[in-house]
Amino acid sequence: MIRALLKFLGRRGADDPEGVLAPAAFAKALERECVRADRTGRPVSLVLIRKVPPPAPPKRGPDALQRAAGVLVGRVRCTDVVGRPEHGGLGLILSDTTPEGAWRVVDRLKAQVGELAGDDMACEVRTYPFAEAGGHA
Repeated sequence: MIRALLKFLGRRGADDPEGVLAPAAFAKALERECVRADRTGRPVSLVLIRKVPPPAPPKRGPDALQRAAGVLVGRVRCTDVVGRPEHGGLGLILSDTTPEGAWRVVDRLKAQVGELAGDDMACEVRTYPFAEAGGHA
């Protein structure tokens, strides 16, 4: 099951803030959290974020994912992990977090990043064993 998720891992953006894990480190962190969830029975959620292509020409300056990375690095708990998934987006591992809790993080993030520039992001939440947690946009 974990190997199927490792396909999401890829290159870290050159403009990412300090604290955003490179793909190999992000993969190890994800695997470690899954093992911990198996051992403790506590949930772990994975938030996958990608930028929605804008209908107009892109704005100058940091894009939505770079701003989101900066916001996340500054606000996550010490047990949470921010990294770059292979699909070009951003990943957030939330230990001991239910799907509902992960969606609350997503909602706060979208509100804060939206205030910074208004770009939209598409987010999905997966909670171990990583079935998609639907019911939210």
